[in-house]
Amino acid sequence: MNKTKYIIILLAFMFLWLPVASAKDARIIQNNFVGGELSPLMDARTDIDKYYSGCRSLQNCLVYPQGGAFKRPGTEYVAEVPDSTKTTRLIPFRYSDTDAYVIEFSDNLIRFYKTTNGTPGLVQTDGGSTYSIISPYSSSDLALLQYAQAGDVLYLTHPDYPPHRLIRTSNNNWSISEVEFIRGPFLRENDTDTTIKITAFSIDGVDIVADTFTISNDGDLSEYFAIGSTFTVHGSTANDGTWTVASVSYSSPDFVITTSEDITDATLDGKVWPNLSEGKVQLIASDPIFDSDHVGALWQITIPKDADIAYGSLNAVEDSTGAGNHTSTYGYVDVIHGQTITVTTAGTWTAIASLEKSIDSGTTWKSVHQTTSVNDNQISYSAVEDEDLARYRINCIEYTSGTIKYNMTAESYEVNGVVEIYTVASSVLAAGEIKSVIGAADVETKNWSEGAWSDYRGWPVALAFFEQRLFFGGNDYEPTTVWGSVSLPGGDYHNFEAGADDDDALVLTLAESQDPIKWLAAGKRLIVGTAGGPYALGASSSTAPLTPTNLIVDPQGAQGAASIQAIKTPLGYVYIERGLRKLDELTYNWERDQLVAVDLTRLASHITDSGIKELAFQLRPEPIIWDVRTDGKLAALTYLREENISAWTYQVTYGNFESVAVIPGSEEDEVWFVVNRTINGSTVRYVERMKEWDWGDDQEDEFFVDCGYTYDSTPTDTITGLDHLEGETVSILADGANHADKTVSGGSITLDRNASVVQVGLPYTAVIKPMKIPLGLLSTASYKRVAKIGLNFYKTGYAEYGSINSGADDDMLPVIFREADDTMDSPPPLFTGAKELDFPGGYEQEGTIMVQSDKPMPMCVLSMAALVEAE
Repeated sequence: MNKTKYIIILLAFMFLWLPVASAKDARIIQNNFVGGELSPLMDARTDIDKYYSGCRSLQNCLVYPQGGAFKRPGTEYVAEVPDSTKTTRLIPFRYSDTDAYVIEFSDNLIRFYKTTNGTPGLVQTDGGSTYSIISPYSSSDLALLQYAQAGDVLYLTHPDYPPHRLIRTSNNNWSISEVEFIRGPFLRENDTDTTIKITAFSIDGVDIVADTFTISNDGDLSEYFAIGSTFTVHGSTANDGTWTVASVSYSSPDFVITTSEDITDATLDGKVWPNLSEGKVQLIASDPIFDSDHVGALWQITIPKDADIAYGSLNAVEDSTGAGNHTSTYGYVDVIHGQTITVTTAGTWTAIASLEKSIDSGTTWKSVHQTTSVNDNQISYSAVEDEDLARYRINCIEYTSGTIKYNMTAESYEVNGVVEIYTVASSVLAAGEIKSVIGAADVETKNWSEGAWSDYRGWPVALAFFEQRLFFGGNDYEPTTVWGSVSLPGGDYHNFEAGADDDDALVLTLAESQDPIKWLAAGKRLIVGTAGGPYALGASSSTAPLTPTNLIVDPQGAQGAASIQAIKTPLGYVYIERGLRKLDELTYNWERDQLVAVDLTRLASHITDSGIKELAFQLRPEPIIWDVRTDGKLAALTYLREENISAWTYQVTYGNFESVAVIPGSEEDEVWFVVNRTINGSTVRYVERMKEWDWGDDQEDEFFVDCGYTYDSTPTDTITGLDHLEGETVSILADGANHADKTVSGGSITLDRNASVVQVGLPYTAVIKPMKIPLGLLSTASYKRVAKIGLNFYKTGYAEYGSINSGADDDMLPVIFREADDTMDSPPPLFTGAKELDFPGGYEQEGTIMVQSDKPMPMCVLSMAALVEAE
């Protein structure tokens, strides 16, 4: 058959292995590979369209959405992890489209990688050393880390740790700390007879001497009466009021407080309260409720607070500057968070009356309301306080005449005070730091709530941002509960004060589910992945915002999830099924009016045989879902749902892939890996970055080696900088041409010839092995022989072909790309076009065809055709 006729046959048919000859011979063609690698269970499914675009093997290949299968780019070595004996994980951080990082979490250490001017590397200190910070997570914790980013802050959850946040201040200035939650979340309010009170300490009838108070038999109370703090005396014979701590001393059994103010000597028998707006306090319970694992837990204590009233009158006098502005000495009222302040004035006056507020105990003031009167106007003001503690006063400015009579009332209120436990002395006695003002001391209350999260109850396992709220999901004690922060423009992500107002925090328990929450994902609705299947959480109307009273939950299927964070794709979500063997796609189905999960591994079930432990999504240049398998192989899915393309391939290297992360790059998304390798007999873990799909127009820039290194300078035959490959046999591309393999010694190799651009690294082999030639195409179960094949290549530098059953030596034959008119002292140009080739081998039942490349050069096959004979 002449070449022209063969090419016509090659282009004549789309997507089919098609017989065009007699029962004893046929010409067949596969025009694309968008079916990807298919399961061995598919070997007989010639009734399915994907059979004719699929393969038995696509090793170290990726699939273009246009149909071709190509050898994946190699990986370049970036750095060894801090401790190669321990697991390391990569997490992406995108500060902007042009400023992104890969964060390396290792054993209690965090380092940062980024690409600068095309070169990937570790972030350095100003002094030039590797920048790092201490991490709370050990290497054994890393698999269960989940994360969500808002601006320059990355929030992290782990079931054994309080939520943390990693903050970027600048390129080499990062910090990590526990998130400080002030108002919740809390468990349901206590419904037993157990009470809690804040301790007040007794003054046992001692005489005041030299401005001191003495408290006996209660131990050293220094932590509750810090120097400069205030305390309050109640019920004494004299000297009730608020005082400032100047100094403290303890000599058993007496604890002595010296005040900054003068005290009228007296005999006292009252109570001393620590400052209930800040500082530390003691909690006493009537029954055992505290556990040592409550350290770090929040506790809400609700105590009624009586109304606080200040009233008086202002007769302003011209100030010393003579400028006409006037002031006076004012009464004030203190108002706590959630309490209502009401202010009214009376009288006849001509001036501007200003209601002023201070949140630093009267040091600085800010006007919150002004009224101008010319003998005819008054203040009438009411508001709910949103600060922890505020002080209000009336000021008079631009005074002309009259008297302003004022009345300020902080209305009675049940104060939801909050403390964070920092020591537990016994099951009934604990010490805590005030996070929100306590209503009173020495008052027993049944109205208390334990924090929802702690070492005792467990910490949230999942998180996501949704509708200006930060959501957390599930812990050991409440595995099916979702907590959402208050909703404010820009987010108030640390405030979980629940209520009925639209912007209050919310709490939801999946009442119909016993399956623990595994992950959260945000889109049009908040998706809650559980061990029993996903749920969609949102407002009752698609156009309404989510509020505590406008909240519905819809189950979305029964495909349970693993404890591995889902990824969002342009049309839905992809997550790992709880058995770790399936990758499920969750998308909206208009007919069912719900999200529907579809198994993306249905036709390639073997591709995740060992299980999946990590996911990452690459969008550019084409959508690829990267799946790290537990056995160290890497599955890749070319994924364009809108075009019905889902093509699996699998990647292997000299070692095991252990982690993957994707960040945006200048032209393409960057794919980063942690790879566990054995180099020179030792186990190492390297951070490596996959090279771009598009290497440009220069053939010497092709990069098809793993753990590779690039030399680009003046011509030389000695390549150094290869310490990371010591003792290994490496593949070499020298000035765009294949070079004989060398072994690294002393961190270097010696080339057979000088070269100026050299790519050096570990070899890997790309394999394309189509499905079996269908039974019945010639005659059922017949022996067949592939006589010729036609391969349509695109920008290919090296390829070989043959059959695994081609003979005793399983020989593969190279495709000759060099043409007679090519320059002989330079590498042949990359080949694009068709090649008709005689196929080696004899008769066998399957008619196996294989195309592969084991050289450090590109290979892309767009289609293949074969002339098959039967006997």
